[in-house]
Amino acid sequence: MKSGPIVLNQTLSKIHLVVSPSTELLINGSVDARTGFTVNQQLALERMGYSTSAILPSDYGVNSYAEAIFTRPQILKSDPDLVRRFVAATVRGYDYAYSHQQETVGALMLANPQLDPAQQAAQLKHQAAYIYTEFSRAHGTCAFQPSVISQTQDILTQFGGLKRRVDIQNIYSTDYLPSKKGQ
Repeated sequence: MKSGPIVLNQTLSKIHLVVSPSTELLINGSVDARTGFTVNQQLALERMGYSTSAILPSDYGVNSYAEAIFTRPQILKSDPDLVRRFVAATVRGYDYAYSHQQETVGALMLANPQLDPAQQAAQLKHQAAYIYTEFSRAHGTCAFQPSVISQTQDILTQFGGLKRRVDIQNIYSTDYLPSKKGQ
């Protein structure tokens, strides 16, 4: 994970932004770039024969997490064991899915037969590098670094229009993650 100051070489006012939920404008040449996830949109384009290049924010010191588990404070107080079991089941689910990728793709296809099984297999394989990082291998699946949450808030404050900082210690907890031995 790289960190350091983020420097923009161009202001956003010099970039014409277009909102498009699909890759169609990229494919037809109407736009030069688009945001997306390397684990699905980029792979889909490459499977269709288009050459792509990914500009990963993490390569420029922008680190964040794509997924999180949320619950209400009342649930944490009234049934902390439920939260622990849910998080532990999520961890076991990730570990099982990545240890049994062919079975995982089969289950996806049963639930969503319109999906392309080869695409789903490629996505699962590619996404493993984001799930199983050096940090998560050392600390356990779904473990996270509070410093990344702090960096995310800094970036959103500097570039994303976040007007009011929050005490990030009050918005996350690692207390419900199973110990690496408990996985």
